[in-house]
Amino acid sequence: MPRRGRHARPSHLRARIVLSTSVATAAGALTGLTATPASASTTGDLAVTYAAREAGDRYVYGTAGPDTFDCSGLVQYVYAQLGVKLPHSSRMQHDLLPTVAKADRQPGDVVFFYDRSGVVYHDGIYAGNDEMWAAPHTGDVVRRQKIYTDAYWVGRPAATSSTQATGAHPTLRLGSTGPAVVTVQRLLDLSADGEFGPRTDAAVRRFQARNGLTANGVVAASTWSALERRGATPPPPPPSGGSVGTPLLRLGSTGPAVVVLQRALHLAADGEFGRRTQAAVIAFQRRHGLTADGVVGPRTWAALR
Repeated sequence: MPRRGRHARPSHLRARIVLSTSVATAAGALTGLTATPASASTTGDLAVTYAAREAGDRYVYGTAGPDTFDCSGLVQYVYAQLGVKLPHSSRMQHDLLPTVAKADRQPGDVVFFYDRSGVVYHDGIYAGNDEMWAAPHTGDVVRRQKIYTDAYWVGRPAATSSTQATGAHPTLRLGSTGPAVVTVQRLLDLSADGEFGPRTDAAVRRFQARNGLTANGVVAASTWSALERRGATPPPPPPSGGSVGTPLLRLGSTGPAVVVLQRALHLAADGEFGRRTQAAVIAFQRRHGLTADGVVGPRTWAALR
């Protein structure tokens, strides 16, 4: 969440004016940003998918991924993977994005919350059904939550022409860096450092060979498509010895069952039930009305399945 400040005039009392110098400087990063309806739906659906993958990541003020976020950092990180560059400030994001009516909001739109003075203080990614993905505040984690007030505006990012041409994904290869590389690494169950090095290159080539693709290590449209299908595949049922709910997993657990759990939660699967896995479990339990104790017992396994 950016530090709170005050607009020259409340936004709800003025027409959109020429941006301030600081905002105009940040606007240079948005060259090519468009608001075409055709791209909004595709881009918005992907934005919701990418935001959901960060479920359970801790809120840390001033961060923008890949493992911790504040509110505008989450929005910036998600849309960076779709070729849309946004500043790390909810107020600047609000000033730069085309606005749409609440009645026309779509999944992937950015919801901007404002105070009594019309100052934007928080934002999140609309997920449908009056809910959004957001990094709420210190002590919380990225999670899907109800929109808690009517005092908000809606902005709509859209893919640039270059990302539209490649299915809203950049082409990646050895030497690439950034959030999109993190996405590839997570889909391949690698440690996600955002650097496309020899380890990631080898994993991409193996994946391509297994899926009948040209094993050249280049992540272009066909490889992205196969990776997305893999990420959307439901996880296998937990190893349970024929009894749903066993083994019981908690902080400190290790082994194949933890790997299954982590994949179900879209985490990097290292087989160790650490603090990050515990936070993701708690966030999942809250979203499904379960006891949010971080312990994976019968009811949590059933919900995961």
